[in-house]
Amino acid sequence: MDKMSNGCWKLYFIQLSPKDGGNIVYKIGVTEYKDVLHRFSNNIDKFNFKVLCSLIFTSELKAKSFESAFLSIYNTWPNNDELLRYDSLKGQGEIRAMNNTQKMELLNFMFMLRNNSKNSIIL
Repeated sequence: MDKMSNGCWKLYFIQLSPKDGGNIVYKIGVTEYKDVLHRFSNNIDKFNFKVLCSLIFTSELKAKSFESAFLSIYNTWPNNDELLRYDSLKGQGEIRAMNNTQKMELLNFMFMLRNNSKNSIIL
């Protein structure tokens, strides 16, 4: 699996749901790898994954700072039964239940950041 170059890190926002049915949840996370979905390859048979947006940051600290802020703002967890369905995933603490308004708000903010940054990299 290829890592980002020059010490860059990627902040991602993905949508996921169990293939056998269930509620859609969202995951906000950080990775140093180019392919966000590769880290979930062991679970591809259990869940549907869709990358909604990702941003590249020039440092781990910057990426994790935005991740922490987003997780604090969007702090609604799925109910315990729903969360247990995702126990095979890494980073369960990054899973959030969001309504459509919250999802669009976060997407709009991430796209605004990306569109206003030189070469789509947050400096």
